[in-house]
Amino acid sequence: MSKVSEFHKVYHGEHDKMATVHATMMGHHEEGSRDHAFHKAKFESHTRLRDYHKDAMAKALTDELNKGDRVEPTNISAVTPNRPAVTMVPRPGERIPEAPPVDQRFADLVKVEEIE
Repeated sequence: MSKVSEFHKVYHGEHDKMATVHATMMGHHEEGSRDHAFHKAKFESHTRLRDYHKDAMAKALTDELNKGDRVEPTNISAVTPNRPAVTMVPRPGERIPEAPPVDQRFADLVKVEEIE
């Protein structure tokens, strides 16, 4: 189960509990009273959120199952390898990129020693 699906499962359960609590409390107050209206509004709100998380949980599960059907991007490149030993070799007539100016306080950090 994916993290997204787990998230929606947890909040579906929480909103289900709260909807049940407010439905129970709504029955303890007279219809038309302020407390009854409060619990009715909260019950409806938690019911909507519960249903939202139930649908989102199903969608996340469906997305997870369909994940094998699509190509995932990776950091692998056959065109431009990213290896520390590979250095740029400029072509004839090409400008060599200049290093950006470095503050003197940090010059030792970016200094490149030439190996002879």
